[in-house]
Amino acid sequence: MVPKSDDIEMRLISDIADKGKSDVSSSGSSGTSLSERSYSFESSKVNRPKSVFRKLLDAILSVYKGSEKPSDSPPSFGNNIFRALEEFPRKLSFLLPNKLKILIIVCFSLAWVLTLRSILFPYLSAPPFYKDSESGQSEKIITLSCGHESLFWRGENDACGLNAKKCGSRDTGPLSKSPIAIRCPAFCDYSSRTFASLPVGNQTVKYRSYYIGGGKVEKDPHYLTLPYRADSFPCAAAIHAGLISPEMGGCAFLEFTGPQYYFNSTSGRNTMPESIGFDSFFPESFRFVKHPGTCIRCKDPRILAESINIVFGFLAIYSLDGLTGFWMVCISHFWTVLLSFDPPLLVDPARLDSIPELLSLGFRRFLPLCFMLFAVWKGACNITLTEPTSQVCKAFIWYPLFCVGMLNNVTFDRLPLDRLTPSDIREMPGSMTVCIILLVITITCVIIQAFQLWKAGRIGGCICGYALLIIIISYLSRIPGLEFRLHHYVIGLILIPGTRTKGITAFIFQGLLLGLAVNGVTRWGFSSIEETNLSLLRGDSAGRMAPPSFLGYTASNSSITWYSPLTEENQLYEKTGNGKSAKPRGEDDWFSLLVNDIEVYHGPDLSVNLENLSDTNKQFGELLNASLSETRGSDQDINLYLRVARISAGSHKRSSYTRSALLIYPGGEFHHESKGST
Repeated sequence: MVPKSDDIEMRLISDIADKGKSDVSSSGSSGTSLSERSYSFESSKVNRPKSVFRKLLDAILSVYKGSEKPSDSPPSFGNNIFRALEEFPRKLSFLLPNKLKILIIVCFSLAWVLTLRSILFPYLSAPPFYKDSESGQSEKIITLSCGHESLFWRGENDACGLNAKKCGSRDTGPLSKSPIAIRCPAFCDYSSRTFASLPVGNQTVKYRSYYIGGGKVEKDPHYLTLPYRADSFPCAAAIHAGLISPEMGGCAFLEFTGPQYYFNSTSGRNTMPESIGFDSFFPESFRFVKHPGTCIRCKDPRILAESINIVFGFLAIYSLDGLTGFWMVCISHFWTVLLSFDPPLLVDPARLDSIPELLSLGFRRFLPLCFMLFAVWKGACNITLTEPTSQVCKAFIWYPLFCVGMLNNVTFDRLPLDRLTPSDIREMPGSMTVCIILLVITITCVIIQAFQLWKAGRIGGCICGYALLIIIISYLSRIPGLEFRLHHYVIGLILIPGTRTKGITAFIFQGLLLGLAVNGVTRWGFSSIEETNLSLLRGDSAGRMAPPSFLGYTASNSSITWYSPLTEENQLYEKTGNGKSAKPRGEDDWFSLLVNDIEVYHGPDLSVNLENLSDTNKQFGELLNASLSETRGSDQDINLYLRVARISAGSHKRSSYTRSALLIYPGGEFHHESKGST
């Protein structure tokens, strides 16, 4: 008979009970109970020491997973005033119907746009002019940028041609009038700095405003300043003389005053540094003059426009929901900065295509910017700015720091820091110190925000994302012939995803980074993160061939001699017995000789006699003799600064110029140029 299932179960239970009794009796005979043995086994299992690898793995996993009890709440305020400010927008939004809220937002936006238009449109579209108090006629004013102006001086080295005939005062055109009225924009105290190396005699000027000589003159019936060398930046010179406000811009009158035989360094006004000194002659100069005219539309309204923009933006970010306020302040600041506060192009109302060209550039950057803002909103800003959030932190922390980043040309750009490339950091004084300070601050902020992400339970995704990003950047930075560039918008896009929390640190870091990102796109566009070494060059980058070298000066025949060595790019050169040659097969290369930064000789010779050159080049001879007459009364020689470049016979491309050699003339003392080129 087959046993029933109930009988089988009863037998199994009985067997287990009998076995338990036998185990208990055996354990009792040994003096240790079953429970004690079980406890001893578990204790030995718990107290077993973990390996270092296991401890490290557990620590990494605990960091990756985040806090066991994730929390991410916006800041709360116990003060009654802050609590009332916090609740006011919510209460107002609850009381108003949706249709009325939409109507209010539309009217608010129209008032915002029309107010800015009424301020900016007259300055941007209507040409400035002045009324002559004597004749009563209206004359045009030339609108200039802060930096180099080719209308006044085409450029350095040989850009102005032999004896600078292509530069300075003209027989025809706007420079033929005297005086010449100019209008300068705001912030030229900083924007007039040169970031390319400009030679001035034996000096190399870089990272400073470019004006030579000049200075204010008191109690003169006609002139307001001493002469400035003609290649000086006019707006920078006007601010240096105290004639134009660095914050508001303005108008001034200048006239060309011909050759000068020295330019002393003079102290500046409006916190401008001393001017650059030059102790030899130059064929052209200009001075600022008095003029009994009334200037119209000279003051730059960008500070007023941006101030009004900030006020409207504050009301938007405080009163509206996070999404609406985010888009309104980003779009408004983009167009305000592009049109007035830091425009990428000079707006000259006298040119009919000036404003359309700037607007076209703005729309070219605006649509990609909107896609970037959409990604930033979805990736980080929606967590910080949407409910539950803090209206007080949005308005008083996030938004002010957004404006600080957005107005980069008057905030971070004023730091002694140019581009984040090794060569620029080495060359700019104070740049290394600023880089170290910013790096320490950035690392500190990253650690603080990483802790907030850990508390919110969101650090795992950030760790994976940034690890992958580091690998990608490491690869990109090793591509031959290219240099990885951290532009403003790149820095913002990299760091903003790490602000995906609701704490007060997210409001601080996110606002600043977003402002920098939008400003970078507004001012410079979506520049490539990988740029060629050639594209990073500034100023005169013509020198792709090796320049000649001076051999010296022969006092007996007043001759300056140089030689041009064989170089890899010109294999037509024939070698002599000692391995050197100055003559190619076929055509000769030509040479360009500069004296005091002006081209005075252009030809095939490897030697120039200064006395013969003075006879053949009449203008140079007159300048040289007049300069000697100015100083011979005190039995002093004059300094001549010499630089030479080679011009390829086949391609007509020229090399860089040598650095300046110094000839003390007519004494004959010669000092060779230092290594390098300009």
